[in-house]
Amino acid sequence: MKNKPLENSCFFSYSRKDSDFVRKLGNDLRKKGAQFWLDILDILPGSLWDEEIEMALKNCSSTIIVLSSHSVTSKNVMDEVSFALSENKTVIPVLIEDCNIPFRLRRMQYIDFTKGYQQGMEKLMDVLQNLNSPYSESESSIDSKFEKPDTFKKFFSTNAKLLLALLSVILLFAFWIYYNHAHNNDVDDIITDSTEQTNSGFTIQDTIHERKINDSLIAQKRIEDSLHEIALLEAKKPRLNELYEGGTVFVLDKITQHGKVFTIHEKKMKWVEADMYCRKLNIEGHRDWYLPNNQDLLLLYTMKFINPFPNDYWSSDEQGQHDWHWTLREWLSKKNLIDPSSAGTGPESSNFIVAIRSF
Repeated sequence: MKNKPLENSCFFSYSRKDSDFVRKLGNDLRKKGAQFWLDILDILPGSLWDEEIEMALKNCSSTIIVLSSHSVTSKNVMDEVSFALSENKTVIPVLIEDCNIPFRLRRMQYIDFTKGYQQGMEKLMDVLQNLNSPYSESESSIDSKFEKPDTFKKFFSTNAKLLLALLSVILLFAFWIYYNHAHNNDVDDIITDSTEQTNSGFTIQDTIHERKINDSLIAQKRIEDSLHEIALLEAKKPRLNELYEGGTVFVLDKITQHGKVFTIHEKKMKWVEADMYCRKLNIEGHRDWYLPNNQDLLLLYTMKFINPFPNDYWSSDEQGQHDWHWTLREWLSKKNLIDPSSAGTGPESSNFIVAIRSF
């Protein structure tokens, strides 16, 4: 069925403010036979909008990210990017206007629509055809169109300081062994020569022995300093359920060391006030806080960080065509995780705040 995305379909992630461009692009691609899933074209009347999007995002094997000044500042789009990357899905950035491309996408070759719509559409069509080809698993053709993330490169770039510190310890230890071995040979030669030339060998041996001890202590101190540096770097790493950069870590990619932290503020506010409160929040110099979406709230709930009773928490997600936003209690009710009769709020209600930020 049209609203059932296939495993080899491509999910469109974009800002609602770019809907006109995306709708035109989707219609043009579909006329050429491209296989993809786009909410404004594929969600049937009567379907639950948010559930259809969630199902498509999970089932589609690749994701097109429409990059614009609107989408790069959209929390929902960036969450979809994070999900696609964490699930090792193929990500295809599509640039439709000059903007500040997110750091996690800068390594990837993007399809540039700013130099011409038709030229960009043909390149995107070529990529989609390669994705849907039965031979696409070889990656020989598609790699020429865009670059997939390299796990080793991501690991090395994230842990470069730690690896360099380990290398320093190894080199210092090797040098210490070599130096002591060579120094012992020199000492033996000096002792032999001095024994033949003077009767004051005891004084010479004593001086040489003192030099050996000093050199050994210096080498040992350097190794200890390097190990201490490694320990400091390791201690600065984010860890799940621990404090990091102003909040508690509840999402963490172990390869890239990127994730999310949260902080709870037991102040009841209306949604507009809560949204503004998060935007103005400053904790340890971090000013990029925002309200969590439904999936973030659900994750915090399942990890037992928050409980919707007796106090509910605001979400950044809107309730379909209504003029108010979800709360944790309403989202749990929709998912049949709590009694539906216990949910119920409105645009004038006041709820608690969970502020989150990405790192």
